Amino acid sequence: MRSRMITSVVQRLGDDRLLAFTAAMLLCAIVGLLTGCNETLFPANTPRTQFEAYDRMRNQAAPEKEMDALGRPQPALRARLAPK
Repeated sequence: MRSRMITSVVQRLGDDRLLAFTAAMLLCAIVGLLTGCNETLFPANTPRTQFEAYDRMRNQAAPEKEMDALGRPQPALRARLAPK
Protein backbone atom coordinates (compact mmCIF):
# COMPACT_ATOMS: atom_id res chain seq x y z
CA MET A 1 0.00 0.00 0.00
CA ARG A 2 2.74 2.42 0.98
CA SER A 3 4.80 1.72 -2.15
CA ARG A 4 1.79 2.44 -4.37
CA MET A 5 1.28 5.75 -2.62
CA ILE A 6 4.92 6.72 -3.07
CA THR A 7 4.78 5.70 -6.74
CA SER A 8 1.69 7.79 -7.38
CA VAL A 9 3.28 10.83 -5.65
CA VAL A 10 6.44 10.47 -7.76
CA GLN A 11 4.38 10.16 -10.95
CA ARG A 12 2.32 13.19 -10.04
CA LEU A 13 5.45 15.24 -9.34
CA GLY A 14 6.82 14.21 -12.72
CA ASP A 15 3.60 15.26 -14.42
CA ASP A 16 3.64 18.60 -12.60
CA ARG A 17 7.23 19.23 -13.68
CA LEU A 18 6.38 18.38 -17.27
CA LEU A 19 3.38 20.70 -17.15
CA ALA A 20 5.49 23.51 -15.64
CA PHE A 21 8.22 22.99 -18.25
CA THR A 22 5.69 23.02 -21.08
CA ALA A 23 4.07 26.18 -19.73
CA ALA A 24 7.47 27.88 -19.42
CA MET A 25 8.42 26.94 -23.00
CA LEU A 26 5.06 28.18 -24.29
CA LEU A 27 5.51 31.46 -22.42
CA CYS A 28 9.01 31.90 -23.89
CA ALA A 29 7.70 31.21 -27.39
CA ILE A 30 4.87 33.73 -27.02
CA VAL A 31 7.21 36.42 -25.64
CA GLY A 32 9.68 35.75 -28.46
CA LEU A 33 7.00 36.04 -31.12
CA LEU A 34 5.52 39.20 -29.66
CA THR A 35 8.80 41.06 -29.24
CA GLY A 36 10.41 39.94 -32.52
CA CYS A 37 13.20 41.93 -34.14
CA ASN A 38 13.21 45.66 -33.63
CA GLU A 39 15.61 46.47 -36.45
CA THR A 40 16.41 44.87 -39.75
CA LEU A 41 19.41 42.60 -39.68
CA PHE A 42 21.11 44.27 -42.66
CA PRO A 43 20.06 47.90 -43.16
CA ALA A 44 19.66 49.02 -46.78
CA ASN A 45 22.07 51.94 -46.47
CA THR A 46 25.10 49.83 -45.47
CA PRO A 47 27.26 48.21 -48.15
CA ARG A 48 27.17 44.43 -48.28
CA THR A 49 30.66 43.95 -49.71
CA GLN A 50 33.85 45.91 -49.96
CA PHE A 51 33.16 46.41 -53.66
CA GLU A 52 29.84 48.14 -53.00
CA ALA A 53 31.54 50.43 -50.51
CA TYR A 54 34.19 51.27 -53.11
CA ASP A 55 31.56 52.01 -55.78
CA ARG A 56 29.50 54.18 -53.41
CA MET A 57 32.51 56.26 -52.43
CA ARG A 58 33.11 57.02 -56.10
CA ASN A 59 29.43 57.57 -56.97
CA GLN A 60 29.41 54.56 -59.30
CA ALA A 61 26.90 52.46 -57.38
CA ALA A 62 24.48 50.41 -59.49
CA PRO A 63 20.75 51.01 -58.86
CA GLU A 64 19.19 48.50 -56.49
CA LYS A 65 15.71 48.55 -58.05
CA GLU A 66 14.20 49.29 -61.44
CA MET A 67 10.62 49.40 -62.63
CA ASP A 68 9.30 46.55 -64.74
CA ALA A 69 6.77 46.84 -67.60
CA LEU A 70 3.88 47.07 -65.14
CA GLY A 71 5.49 49.74 -62.97
CA ARG A 72 6.41 47.45 -60.06
CA PRO A 73 9.87 47.71 -58.51
CA GLN A 74 12.12 44.74 -59.30
CA PRO A 75 15.76 44.09 -58.34
CA ALA A 76 18.08 45.58 -60.96
CA LEU A 77 20.08 42.42 -61.47
CA ARG A 78 21.33 43.25 -64.98
CA ALA A 79 22.64 46.64 -63.86
CA ARG A 80 24.24 45.22 -60.73
CA LEU A 81 25.86 42.20 -62.41
CA ALA A 82 27.01 43.90 -65.61
CA PRO A 83 30.76 44.53 -65.95
CA LYS A 84 31.83 48.13 -65.53
